[in-house]
Amino acid sequence: GRRKGRRRRHATDGLVGDVTFGGEPFHEGPHPASERVPLSYIEQEPRFFSNLTVRETLTLDANLHGGDASDVDDVVRRLGLAACADTLVGGDTGGKEVRGISGGERRRL
Repeated sequence: GRRKGRRRRHATDGLVGDVTFGGEPFHEGPHPASERVPLSYIEQEPRFFSNLTVRETLTLDANLHGGDASDVDDVVRRLGLAACADTLVGGDTGGKEVRGISGGERRRL
């Protein structure tokens, strides 16, 4: 289903609003397992360390999130990033702009 939200600010309350899921109000508190929906937030413009390679970035992510770093080569292949696995990601984290992978490769990463 689609999730929609409406929010507004009140000077004393901070951020308040309503969230709906599939047109029905989504309330805070415990929900039965059948109603639980995994949610996550992903920034539109991902941030990577410009001085790491694609392979190093995926290894770091695996180490930080409890994944298995030995699966990195398989992930690189499945994402179609084998040709640039040892290329710097690039970008501007850390100051100066560093040339790296293409925009399409960055989105897949």
